[in-house]
Amino acid sequence: MLKKLTIILMVLGVFKITQAVEFTFNELDGTVTGTAGTPTHDFPIKVTVFNVSISEINPDGYRTIDVLIPVEKITTEHDRRDNHMFSEVLLKDKYPQIRYIATTDFIQPSEGEFVLKGVLKIHDIERKLDIKGFINQINNTWVARADLSILLSDFSLFRPGFGPMRVKDQIDVSVYLKSILP
Repeated sequence: MLKKLTIILMVLGVFKITQAVEFTFNELDGTVTGTAGTPTHDFPIKVTVFNVSISEINPDGYRTIDVLIPVEKITTEHDRRDNHMFSEVLLKDKYPQIRYIATTDFIQPSEGEFVLKGVLKIHDIERKLDIKGFINQINNTWVARADLSILLSDFSLFRPGFGPMRVKDQIDVSVYLKSILP
């Protein structure tokens, strides 16, 4: 026990104590938006509730990033389209959430590009998804941005529509998070 305590104190001596803590972000700290469309027009997608947890540093020097999105909190800002999306595409009653899990060697924020190597789970189907983004500091606030694309076919999701007017396979997503970190 004494050896374990000594190691913890050594780690805390090398890194500030605030670097070891868990961070949590949600819709108050940023946005998750996107664009879907048909061959003739695009429409917005907005996630109104989400949770991003960045774990404490594990003994190997990594953190786990866990993103949870309740399916019922995704909207296209069009009730009829949303109801169709929930009942025929995302099947919100059977699969109530979308989850992304990644690991990172993020210890303390630093400006520059980042890549999260993780797994996206939709409808119990998991696919590797690397997310590339950029983090920068504006005064004492850290801002992270990332853009990514998801193919509905990768998750065997039904593409609604009529004849050639089906929803496109690719959904583009933008993530923006900001926070005053210790």
